[in-house]
Amino acid sequence: MSRRAGYLILAAVALETDVLQLLIEGGFAFVNIKINIPETPHWVSVSFAGFAVILLVADRYLPLANVRQPPNPHDVELFKRFRELFNDDVMYFLRHHDFGNSFHIRYFKAFNEISTSWLGSRYQFDDAELALVWSELLPKNRELADLIATYTIPTGNKFDWCQPYWFNEDWHSDETIKRVKLMNNIGTEMAELIDKLEAEARRRWISTPAT
Repeated sequence: MSRRAGYLILAAVALETDVLQLLIEGGFAFVNIKINIPETPHWVSVSFAGFAVILLVADRYLPLANVRQPPNPHDVELFKRFRELFNDDVMYFLRHHDFGNSFHIRYFKAFNEISTSWLGSRYQFDDAELALVWSELLPKNRELADLIATYTIPTGNKFDWCQPYWFNEDWHSDETIKRVKLMNNIGTEMAELIDKLEAEARRRWISTPAT
């Protein structure tokens, strides 16, 4: 029981039984002084008891309401795997790369793995807010992976670079400029959605802040 509630209950009992009145009158009578203290109104003791009940309920249930629920283990594991795939290198690429130029195939592999392999409920977040952001991110990722597959070819000694077919154009056509802009915009939008996903994950203790 809460100590404060206990004090209020004792005070209510004392007021209801006129204990304090009897003690005070008895003390004065001991030195031959007679006083008459009016009885405490019944509503006063009832009020003290009511406050005690409120404190008991608050002490019992408010701490439970403020306890943060542990993160969903499935969401924790899925987000961990996602961050390993979309690491700082991939995030820098999404924010800054100009798709008018060639790039290493490892970036395409990250996008393509999400697009082709991360399918079904095992790759869905259970948390409603994370699932909402995820549902916006997946189509963007798939669209960028498809555009890369459509408009680039593997090149280099190990075929580990993606070269856009317009790489050797002296002057980019309007159609080429539109496609480059589209890919650049999707990369920026993906980075923003991933930032949003990470912010939600931190709020739910699914991810810890970077140190």
